[in-house]
Amino acid sequence: MSVAACVNALFWAIMPVFGWANYDEIGTSGCSVDWRRGDASYISYLFILFTFCFVLPVVTMVLCFGRTHAVIVKRQQVHDATNLSDLSPVNADWASQKQVTQLGVALIIIFLLTWSPFAIICLWGALGNPSDVPIWLATLAPFAAKCSPVLNPLMFLVFIKKFREYAQVVLCCRTHVETIELTPSTAQDTPTEGEL
Repeated sequence: MSVAACVNALFWAIMPVFGWANYDEIGTSGCSVDWRRGDASYISYLFILFTFCFVLPVVTMVLCFGRTHAVIVKRQQVHDATNLSDLSPVNADWASQKQVTQLGVALIIIFLLTWSPFAIICLWGALGNPSDVPIWLATLAPFAAKCSPVLNPLMFLVFIKKFREYAQVVLCCRTHVETIELTPSTAQDTPTEGEL
């Protein structure tokens, strides 16, 4: 999946170099797709970019998190109906149903908040007059997009308790055994000193 994401990113980044749309310098801080051009090459690039790099990821996230939520709910119902003591609680070692649902919703909202300004600029530039795009929106778009990779891990820290605990272990340079108490279910999976 990571390779596919890298190939996808490389494809969209390199197309303007080969003449499908153009790059434009943004002040002195970098470059971006020149959304002020109105030719057919530019319009086709922006519509396809909008579809494959904004709409498709949003639809995929909604479907995946929706399906994950449905599976978790179903598994919890089976667990509750059986009342078997040997059946471990759903996500006991990682996250509760509520945490996973909240995380999924938060990640979708973060994606929409961080990438919508660029999506709006692309559509505005393709469908309307690119010179009418407000300067505040043109300034906000790259800033919001650059916040995306920072906000995603923060959502895991906010919504998933176990992730928070492990992050504290890593960030505070402590060992796993010193800071995190082992539950009966994790103790069975943890190797002893002799097994290491």
